[in-house]
Amino acid sequence: EQAYAGQILFSDLKMSRAANFLNQEVTFLFGSVSNDGARALHEIEVTIEFRDLFNQVVLRDTRRVFGPRSAPLAAGRRREFQFGFEHVPQDWNRQFPSIRVSGLLIE
Repeated sequence: EQAYAGQILFSDLKMSRAANFLNQEVTFLFGSVSNDGARALHEIEVTIEFRDLFNQVVLRDTRRVFGPRSAPLAAGRRREFQFGFEHVPQDWNRQFPSIRVSGLLIE
């Protein structure tokens, strides 16, 4: 499964910040994931890392781009995703976090 991870591409990344209903700042990461391989994907788990000015990880979080209740991502297709982070540390360098595939369920 990890060998197939190279066939998964993340693009169109955007970030924004907004206040939630408790008036707390939430950082959002938006983007698209593409399946450039030949097999359908049933689940994708990613590890997202925010770094500081010294390139040290200040926040590491694991999320599912989509899971078992979603339709599979067919070969050659792409899908939009959105993640919200309520507690990004103040020393974050304000750059896009890294996104790495950490789990897959392949057809």
